[in-house]
Amino acid sequence: MNADECAQRCLEDCFCAASISDGTGNCWKKKFPMSDGVNDTSVQKTAFLKVGSNDALPSLSLGRNKSWTLSTSLGLGGSVLLNFTLVSAILLALHVRRRKSRQRIEDVNLGPSLRSFTFSELEVATKGFGEEVGKGACGTVYRGYLCSEQNGNLDVAVKKLRDFEPEMEKEFTNEVKIIGQTHHKNLVRLLGYCKQGVERLLVYEYMCNGSLASYLFGSVRPPWKQRGDSTRDCEGALLPTRGVQYAIIHCDIKPQNVLLDGNFTAKISDFGLSKLLVTDQTRTITGMRGTKGYVAPEWFKKRNVEKEMTAEKAVLCFWASDCHKAGRIDLLVEGDDEAMNDMGSVERFVIVALRCLQEDPSLRPSMGRVTQVLEETVAIPLLESPSEALVL
Repeated sequence: MNADECAQRCLEDCFCAASISDGTGNCWKKKFPMSDGVNDTSVQKTAFLKVGSNDALPSLSLGRNKSWTLSTSLGLGGSVLLNFTLVSAILLALHVRRRKSRQRIEDVNLGPSLRSFTFSELEVATKGFGEEVGKGACGTVYRGYLCSEQNGNLDVAVKKLRDFEPEMEKEFTNEVKIIGQTHHKNLVRLLGYCKQGVERLLVYEYMCNGSLASYLFGSVRPPWKQRGDSTRDCEGALLPTRGVQYAIIHCDIKPQNVLLDGNFTAKISDFGLSKLLVTDQTRTITGMRGTKGYVAPEWFKKRNVEKEMTAEKAVLCFWASDCHKAGRIDLLVEGDDEAMNDMGSVERFVIVALRCLQEDPSLRPSMGRVTQVLEETVAIPLLESPSEALVL
């Protein structure tokens, strides 16, 4: 509906105090008290506030008769009673609102594009949480279907936090804030959330081709080109300057947290451990986060934490390093005709991987440099004695 229709809807609703139109057909009606206002010049919306008319009051004839005195007394008494009722109603509404505010995330922090769902709505959408499509440390992901006026049935992934405890509230709030304020083609889109009682759920776009881990390490090896394209998609999402308002420190990048859509475009998910940096901020302080085996080794300095790596992983890394030193990178993709015919690209991937395994953080490439190397915009960097400096 247009802005005029949005304003008319509020006029026709005796409980409506204001209405907001975004100019694209969406209209929100607000009731008193309105205490969650925010001044944001980046939001293009129009608000309509309902006010009383300025009709002049009828003149009173000042006579000294009893009927006028009785009318005046009744009017004053009624006015006092009405004001008392209004004040009581406002105080009651404020009390109820404060109680509800403890059970929901403030809209000013979440952003206007996210929808708040009830638990029953998501229970219906997932058919009683019947189709499980993934499971992680914090919860389980279910497939669901939402009815959309514009797109009909919309496939969604509903992440239900398991055994929710107060200390998990920060991770839930982080994920909603970060994805709600960030828009990027290589980030999984967050559509809404549910915060009702002890239930915490997140509603995402559905990624029909699963995780990058299952795609790369499944029974059928994907084509070499698709593997390379998925890697480049991840690079784009990890570059903080490419189309996002905030730089994101993800803290838990691994193949299980990279999902693939219907076109096999890679998108990063699971931002529960992340931190945001504003555009002019270059560093922050945070505690150790992430999954063992994927965390940079400097996290473990001055900590009594044992680094875990299986023998298979160690052998693979040393073997790749030895193949590179011997000039026999072709042994790494032996039997893969498509990769064998693109050895230049294979060499770039191997060099970047060995560079990222350097123990000294200053020797590891930035994501910008990784992108330049893989996109062949800069020369392949030299790698001296890589096997002696591998982080294993």
